[in-house]
Amino acid sequence: MRVAIYAMTRQGVELGQKIQALWLPTSYESELFGPQRLVENFPGLRPFDRLGVALRDNFPRYCGHVVIGAIGLTVRLIAPLIKDKRSDPAVVGLGQDGQYAVSLLSGHLGGANALTEAVALALGGQAVITTATDLKGQPALEVLAQQLNLAIEGWSNLAPLARALAEGEPIPLNDPWGILTKAIKPWPDSFKPFAPETSEPGLWVDYQNPAPERCLIFRPRVLVVGLGGHRGVLTGELEDWLNLVFLDNNLARLSIHSLATIDRRAQEPGFVELAKKLNVPLLSFSPETLATVSPPNPSPIVRVNIGVDSVCEAAALLGAQTGRLLVPKRKSTRVTCAVALKSLNSLDSDLVTPRG
Repeated sequence: MRVAIYAMTRQGVELGQKIQALWLPTSYESELFGPQRLVENFPGLRPFDRLGVALRDNFPRYCGHVVIGAIGLTVRLIAPLIKDKRSDPAVVGLGQDGQYAVSLLSGHLGGANALTEAVALALGGQAVITTATDLKGQPALEVLAQQLNLAIEGWSNLAPLARALAEGEPIPLNDPWGILTKAIKPWPDSFKPFAPETSEPGLWVDYQNPAPERCLIFRPRVLVVGLGGHRGVLTGELEDWLNLVFLDNNLARLSIHSLATIDRRAQEPGFVELAKKLNVPLLSFSPETLATVSPPNPSPIVRVNIGVDSVCEAAALLGAQTGRLLVPKRKSTRVTCAVALKSLNSLDSDLVTPRG
């Protein structure tokens, strides 16, 4: 985590240097910024003329910002820079005496709460954290998702669930694969079984659709999409067919772990651009590797043209590293698509049978 530390006085720069020296460098990589007038006295200090300009320019470049100075000033300076809790960096405010470190922005997803505690620990000060779930010793749902690499849908439903947890009310949980089982053990009273007949918001964890509109949805990234296609196939053709296959099989796009194909297609713009658009890796396999898989639906045409029995099914199974093919080969005029399921037991071991 790259962190920018800002100070406006000699005392503040000295405090910033102390933070740099004492927190674990394996956790945070930091740079110290200060006024131009202090550069001669503090070698390595990165100069600025105005703090507001430095913050504005650095805001998207660093994962965290620690501002040594008046909290009110810091709040005014970052206010125009705030966009979305899902992307805003962590901001910590710190008085010049180092006594209190205050988590100001992106306490959960951005990591400001953890950064605040690290700063306070380095200085022997007090971390000031005001997020309600933390004060009540309850889980931060977005942090759980982040830790387990789960994609989130239904962000508007996060607030009522967080409020319920802060007020000591258990929230309904639908987790048929037990993906959260280990993660929520510290909070046995914070969750209850999901009752479809109730109208209260809940937490829904699954790679399948549909999910109730009132739910915050966690999507495990466990679907490997095997793709084949004619030479020169366009991104739109690949995406349209993928979307249709997912719609027909009630699968969530946010649960895509990766795309997989034969190596000669993995260099083509259509495949590369689709992986980039979905923000997932594009896996590629040689014909020799694909030939090690016995696909459910071998193709004589593919055998003649490419020398293997299958591209999309074999690539999906190799990418998922399991024998679980959720969707056998679906073929359009120029595209083939198959979907395989990665492990759902803690997302990294053998498949489990859904409960209930």
